[in-house]
This record gives sequence, C-alpha cells and structure tokens, in this order.
Amino acid sequence: MSVSDIKKDQMFALYAYDLEVKKRFLSNNLDSIPYYLDIHLELANKFQRGDFLNKHTLNSVKYALLRSDSKDLDITINNYLKRIKVNSLDEIGASDITNNHLYGSLHTAQTLIELSNLILENAKLSNNQNLFQKSFKLALLSGMLVNENRSQFNFNVFEKNLIDNINTNLLLCRSLLEVDHTENNMFNDNIVNVVEQNTNSQLTIKNTINNIKYSYNEGVKKVLDTLNLIEVRIAQLKSRLIKNDDDKNLIEELDSLKLNKSNLLLSLKKQSYDSKINDALDFNLAELKSNLSKQEVIVRFYDYDNLYAFLISKNKIQFFNLGNSEDLSQKFFNFLSDVKQLKNYKNSYNDVSSNLEFLNKNLNFKKVTIVPEGNVSLIPFELFLDKNLESDRVVNYNTSLKLIGNINRDSNELLASYSPTYLEKPDNKNEFRASIERSNNTYQLPFAEEEAAYVASLFDGDLYNGTTANKENFISTVSNYGVLHLAMHAYVDEDNEYNSKLLFSSSGSEDHLDLNTIYNLKLNADLTTLSACNTGFGRVDSEEGVLSLSRAFQYAGSDATLTSLWRVPDKETSIIMKRFYEYLKEGLSKDEALKKAKQEYLESVDDANLKHPYYWAGFVLTGDTSPITNSPNYWIYIIVGSLFFLVLVIIMKKRSNLG
Repeated sequence: MSVSDIKKDQMFALYAYDLEVKKRFLSNNLDSIPYYLDIHLELANKFQRGDFLNKHTLNSVKYALLRSDSKDLDITINNYLKRIKVNSLDEIGASDITNNHLYGSLHTAQTLIELSNLILENAKLSNNQNLFQKSFKLALLSGMLVNENRSQFNFNVFEKNLIDNINTNLLLCRSLLEVDHTENNMFNDNIVNVVEQNTNSQLTIKNTINNIKYSYNEGVKKVLDTLNLIEVRIAQLKSRLIKNDDDKNLIEELDSLKLNKSNLLLSLKKQSYDSKINDALDFNLAELKSNLSKQEVIVRFYDYDNLYAFLISKNKIQFFNLGNSEDLSQKFFNFLSDVKQLKNYKNSYNDVSSNLEFLNKNLNFKKVTIVPEGNVSLIPFELFLDKNLESDRVVNYNTSLKLIGNINRDSNELLASYSPTYLEKPDNKNEFRASIERSNNTYQLPFAEEEAAYVASLFDGDLYNGTTANKENFISTVSNYGVLHLAMHAYVDEDNEYNSKLLFSSSGSEDHLDLNTIYNLKLNADLTTLSACNTGFGRVDSEEGVLSLSRAFQYAGSDATLTSLWRVPDKETSIIMKRFYEYLKEGLSKDEALKKAKQEYLESVDDANLKHPYYWAGFVLTGDTSPITNSPNYWIYIIVGSLFFLVLVIIMKKRSNLG
C-alpha cells in the first residue's frame, strides 16, 4: 500500500469517528459518546493530526457542557492549553505571556474562539459567571495569537470573521461578567489592548481586499521587509518549539529575534510617522495612558451588535454597554435628520442624549478625544458635551487609539490653498451635480473662493485658484506643504466609498481625485482642511466607522483633518473657516481654534435661525490637535520692554545728576 493510500485510510478513520460523535450529539445519545471520543483521540495522536486533536477538544468540551461536568470541562481545557504551552486559564491576562513564548497559529486561534463560543452559549443560558470567565479568557488568548501571527495574514474572509468573533466575545463577556473593583482595570486593559489591535488589523485586511496598496519611502520599506522576514522566522521557531520546548538553541534564537523586532519597531516609530505603518506597530495601552494629562480623557467606542464605550484616562479605564446598535442607530439618524433639515431637534436630541448620559456623568475633563465606530461616528459630540459652547471643554476626534500621540514630524507652516472654478455650461451635466449642495444648490462657490484667497494671504501661502486648482498641480506639489486648505466640492458615495471624489478644475470638465489616489499621496501635512460639503460622512463600515475622505488623507500622511459631517452652506462655512485660521495664526491648538471660531460665529450672527447647529456643529477635527504655529511669547516682549524702560530711566537720572 502506498503512503498516499495509508494517509487516505487514516483520514477516513478520523472523519468516521468524528462523524459518529456528531451523530450522537444530534440524537442526544450521550452515553456512547465517550467510547467514540477515546478512539478518535487515540487515532489523532497516533497519526499526529493536530487538526483532529482540535476537533476532539471541541467535542469533549461540548460533551462536558451538556453534562454540566465542570471538572471534566476544566481538565479538557487545561489539556488543550498545555498543548500550546499555556499553563492554565489563570495565566491568561494575568501575566504578560505575549512577551514570553506564546505559541500557536491562526488555526489555533480559531480553535480557541470556537471553544469560547461553545462556553459562551452555555453561560448565557445559565448565567454562570465561571463560564463567562472561561469564555472571556479563551477569546482573549485567541486575540493574542492573532496579534502574534499578523505577519502570516493572507488577508481573507476567514481572518476577518475570526477577528469579528474574538471582538464580539470579549465585549459581550465583559458586559455580562460581574467584575469587582480590583479586577476592573485588568479586564478593561486586556480587552482594549486586543480589540484595538484587532480593529486595526481588520482595516488592513479590508484595504488589501479592496486593492489599496500602500507606497512607502525606501527607509520605511526596508524596515518593513526586514520585519516581515523576522516574523516569518519567529513563526517557524514557535512551531518547532511546540515539539521541542526545551531546545536552548531555538529559545535563544527566538529571544534574539524578538529583541531585533522590538528595535526595528522602535526605529520605525521614530521615522516620520505614517498611518500606513499603523498595523505594523504594536498597540500599548499603558503607554497611551501614561502620556495623557490629568485633564484629558479618551472615549473609545466599539460597535459589535451592541455599542460599547471605554473611558480612558491617565489612572482609570471604565467600561459601558450602551445597548443594541440598531436601536441606537435609529435614534442617531432621527437626530441627524432633524438637524440637517433645520427642524426642531429637541426630542431627537433628548433621545440620543439619554444614551450618552454616561459621558457627562463621568467626564470631569477639559480635553475629550472621541474615537468612534459605527453609526455613532455620525454624531457631533460637541453638541452633547458642551451644547452651547459655554464651558472650557474642547472636543476632538481620532480614528484609532494607535494614532494618538504618534506624531514625529517637524512642523512645516507653508500653506497651500486650493479653490477650483467649476463650469456652468448648460450641457455640462454630470453624475455629481445633483448630489452636491453647498450654497442653496448653487454649483459655483463664491464664498469658498474668497475664503481660499484669505487663508493663503493670512499665512503668506500659495493660492491655486481657477484653472490652476487642477488635479495635476495638486498631486505634483502637495508634498511640499504643511497645511492644505481645500475649498471645493466633494462627492461622497454612501454605497461605495471607493467612488468618493474631490472635484478639481479642468479645461473640459471637473477633474476628479478618487479615494485610491488620495490614500497613496505622500503628504507631510500638519493639517488638511476639507472645506467642502459632506467630507466626513460616508458609508458606515464595521471595521472603520465612517469611511470618508478624511481617513484617506490621514493615511496619506496628514496629522489632522478638518471636515464636515453634513452639507454646510458656503457662506457660513467661509465665516467659520476664516476665524479658524486666524486663531491658528495666533498659536492656538487646532481643537481650541475650531471651538473659538464656532463661538465667534454664534456671537456674530443676529438671526436666531442661523444659530441652529446645522450651520456650525458639523465641523469636526480629527487627529493631532497641536498648534501649527508657535504661539507669540508676549512675556518676552513685556520683559524686554520693561528692561528697556528701566535702562532709559537710569540714563535719564544720570543725566539729571550730571546737570
């Protein structure tokens, strides 16, 4: 008999006994299951088939749960964990095993999450806290393994679904677990560390599937290629160490490679930071918290069937389950509909506010960073945290916890302002014109043109207007500027975000800059202002929140973006934008400048109708909030002036005495 025939017979036997176990589960014939489980295990060990050993573990856990045999359940789980070199469930999350020797592939992670699923379903029926703990720990370990195996991704639906499953289980278990005060931070820290990294990996998978291929400078590319080789070798060593865990040479090589990897990641982080390398960098919540001031808090939302929120401050992290995502989304849409149609929004505002009450009860902070996901991304949080802009609280946004504080670029104050002229010929009809509305359905943007010229003159920058504001000029010059102001039309396709576009001038018709092109621009910008309609609002996606031009510019290398969540009229946009840049010129931070611009707008308009949030609340700042210019140091002028005055007085006295 040939080797291939022997292997076929082995596979047939393994599948046959696995099928017999499944038949008995379906018929609820539990008494005979141990017999078939034992033979199945014996054959899997004999033929050294890890995949069938995993199947045996899943069947054994299911059998223990059906009999409510907690002892057998613990034995089965611990035996499986020892196979992947984890001593016990207690070790998971309580110690930093990710920096030690965490073994197992993505298929191991899949088995772990399937175990978590089985236990979680049983726990929900019985409300058994011990089972919730087990399901949580297995999901957490699965997430850690996914993080360790990122270099092995094939960027496919299997990986996407695996990550979805892990995040769902972790967040649901956390909401159902009764956690005491001493355990609270440990649970919350573990969840955010894993889910945040998973969320960034999801985006990388999605962009790869959609053929967004990033281009890097040679230095970054070289480091990433070296990292990939190191991670492949690490995966090989871990696979060998599962069978030879006492091989000192393998352990020494693994430790050396991990040290090299850490040093390379550090060098990558020190280079000009780029959102495109976001997934290559490990997320460290402890580092993020240590860099926060005492007056700063981050609100991180995750949307997995329910909407969850973590309040992250320097010394504390709190968890909230806000309820069913679909129910909340309906409330969000009702509110946004009222605002965008200039209706009385009191009732819909109160409906949303009741679900966000946890924020005002727990936010005694001056700076609030919102990191949204799902339909909550559409909400202007400033309205719910500082409705009339009367407090000293400032609100900004970010798209990822990993991006907060990771800005290493030297400041460049050189500004470029772009303001295209659009053709008004009767035969110049296109698919975008019906969608575009920034000034009472007027296609031309006279206030935007004036705004662009004013901003350029304020910063002594370069103005591209009329036909010079074309796509070719933009692409060829954009990397030279530290501040980009784009006063133009935008088209956001809510059904297909990759069809979203910015509209530039052209000799024949509008020239369109699409999302794929924007993703791979090489920007060096502190700020990109998209002073165009509807730039922040795109199709809601589970991995990314609002898919929009704003995120594309961040990935292209802009530290921050200023966008609008809905269509804002040309005149009101221009007023707020001018004031925003004036405050930036004075040296204010970006978030403070935007708030003051809005405050000044509200104070300056006499018509009460124009104070409606529709005209001002839609502008949001996403990303780094630091100033783009150095604030004038008035104390220096005061001191120098005082010294000059003192010297002058002394001279005058001496002359008087001599006289």
